[in-house]
Amino acid sequence: MELMINGQEADLSDFQADELAQAVLISLFSWRKSEVDDGIKAPKRQGWWGDTFAIVQGDRIGSRLWLLQREKLVPSVLRRAKDYAEQSLQWLIEDRIVERVVVEAKRAGTNQLDLYVICYKPHSERAFDAVFKDIWG
Repeated sequence: MELMINGQEADLSDFQADELAQAVLISLFSWRKSEVDDGIKAPKRQGWWGDTFAIVQGDRIGSRLWLLQREKLVPSVLRRAKDYAEQSLQWLIEDRIVERVVVEAKRAGTNQLDLYVICYKPHSERAFDAVFKDIWG
């Protein structure tokens, strides 16, 4: 996966200094447990075992992007990738860390999915801008 943070090429070590960047990375690329209607049967539903003991009922870490790894990159899959990414980042808004999050999923080439994520602090101040290229590469 190639990373661009705030318009600059980055690597995973760049996330260590930025708590918001770390939160976004963990939220997007940790495997969230699949939903019952996702078509995955137990015990292969993945997810972090700690979610079983969440303080807030139903609170989960990560995203369901992993469900799309073997799918063809058709428009419906791009929509699901966007939805899964937004779902995984929603807690940032609920916990008032950011005011809003904008996510875009784009196809690049025949089998590359890129995610564009922008997080805004209150008053539309851009706090974080990242491009995750070829998220399964």
